[in-house]
Amino acid sequence: MILLGNLVGSLILYFYPTEKATEIMQNKLKTPDEVTFINAFICGILIYAAVEAFKRGKEYMILICVPAFILFGAEHCVADMCYAASAHMFSWNLIVFIVIVILGNSLGSLCFRFFTERDINLCDMQE
Repeated sequence: MILLGNLVGSLILYFYPTEKATEIMQNKLKTPDEVTFINAFICGILIYAAVEAFKRGKEYMILICVPAFILFGAEHCVADMCYAASAHMFSWNLIVFIVIVILGNSLGSLCFRFFTERDINLCDMQE
């Protein structure tokens, strides 16, 4: 339901087209699917880590994890939907791309959650 709301919200950017968004999306769609998935998986890990750390009172982790995923060039499904809307880009290739990114984001966060809940800490998020 949240993802659907984000999709609807991203469509607002359809009314604010930019050439830069078109250029960004054209480059993203040229990326091999497996690389897209890995980039999305890493994004899922970083965003999950930021949110969990924030919940545990370690707000500073947002300032580490969010810039890390941006600088790394990781794929975030909501950001990519916004770029696509602003680029007026709608195609089957885009749908496949977004599905791959959603799967990568989801699996990255779920795997990180699995490891942190099983006390196999990938980062020190517990007091």
